[in-house]
Amino acid sequence: MTRVFVAEGRPHLYGAGVLSGAVRELGIRTVLIADSMIAFCFSKGLVGEAMLFYQDVSASGATCSIGSHLAGICALRHRVRVCLYPSSGRGDAYGAPEDVFHFNGVRTAPERISAYVPLTEVVPWKYISRLLTKDGKAYLSYKELVRGGGDG
Repeated sequence: MTRVFVAEGRPHLYGAGVLSGAVRELGIRTVLIADSMIAFCFSKGLVGEAMLFYQDVSASGATCSIGSHLAGICALRHRVRVCLYPSSGRGDAYGAPEDVFHFNGVRTAPERISAYVPLTEVVPWKYISRLLTKDGKAYLSYKELVRGGGDG
């Protein structure tokens, strides 16, 4: 792996902080991108494999950080593998309006508007190439995961 593109991870900028730092510490060239650049990077052939992190798994798919579903759609369209890895923890399902109304302590949104701030979403199995469990086993489908007794 020569480089890893890391999406910034709005609204809490998890990718810009924790994730990009962890990847860099592994000695991998890290390229931070805006969340809105995901489709662009896929369309330019810059992505060889999508690495996503999941919190939970069900028959409908894997619960991941917001933006992961888009990455799955782009990966399928551009024939790129999507590998899911277990997340180190669970986050909140929704953020507060202030999370998107402000950037760097400055309000960027006009007054008297509302916000919808989901922080997780389900990535359907049709977009998942491989799911790794906490015990290091790899599965290609939910049926295989259930049959194999994976810890998802």
